[in-house]
Amino acid sequence: MGTAAQRNVGTGANQIPDMNSFTSGSGWCRYPDGTIFQYGTVGFGVGVNNQFVTLPRAFTTTSYRVVCTWNDIGTSQSGSSAQAPADIAIGQNTKSINQFGLWQGGGGGFNVDYIAIGK
Repeated sequence: MGTAAQRNVGTGANQIPDMNSFTSGSGWCRYPDGTIFQYGTVGFGVGVNNQFVTLPRAFTTTSYRVVCTWNDIGTSQSGSSAQAPADIAIGQNTKSINQFGLWQGGGGGFNVDYIAIGK
């Protein structure tokens, strides 16, 4: 038997977290060390290039990271030609603890998936 059997349950040093130490909700999960993973999809209407994305829950600082990818751009819609992928980016200095600014350089009408990780 390993030393795990001799550890107490909890979130401190040398403790083993139980499932109550992991929390989650719609679009987010939080690990025992405080790391939060958030995810979702945001749509860009036709002609919309900038918008703010509100996160499912607030982070404690703005030092989180966001990764975005196109959800459906480049997909042929109703037999029409597929639109070429456009640039997407997080707007400079637009992060707050509960939202970030998202920019896209195309004509709009598509969706972007994101994942944000921080504490």
